[in-house]
Amino acid sequence: MTRHYLDIGLKKYYDRAYQEVKTSGNVFWSLDEGLAPFLEEINSNEHIQTIYSKRGPYMGGFKLYSYVAIAYSQKVELSLFRNVIPIFISKYNELRDGECIYEYRKPYKREDKEKDVEVLDLMCIKDPNYFNVHHIRLELKGIGHNTHNEFWVDLAKYLSEIK
Repeated sequence: MTRHYLDIGLKKYYDRAYQEVKTSGNVFWSLDEGLAPFLEEINSNEHIQTIYSKRGPYMGGFKLYSYVAIAYSQKVELSLFRNVIPIFISKYNELRDGECIYEYRKPYKREDKEKDVEVLDLMCIKDPNYFNVHHIRLELKGIGHNTHNEFWVDLAKYLSEIK
């Protein structure tokens, strides 16, 4: 299956995946506390869809860590890279003891899907084509709870409004 940019069909596909994670009883794979309202606001935009997210302690450390991976339509690609991403990089990298980065990922088929988690029937784990779409990841490391909350408020605002 060829996938490139987010379209109506992929929007529905990723929304189903979001609903699976939202109702998952697995502690590791379920949504982090307080994320649902932000993700739903982001997903209200027909040109943007969240595909992966985290809000919580940094893996193996004491600092906070937040990220969201989003698929996007070709229509908003330039605005996303020229307008939205620079706002986050500028605003959150000016803060002491923190780091905000973004990463572009081209579509790819995951050949080595996770085989050790067979008990979980989640699309984000089982489907080797899950990441076969243009997507970016915005992440914030370090800083305090208030800044992470503001990061999610900004993500919801800017990503839900981009057209």
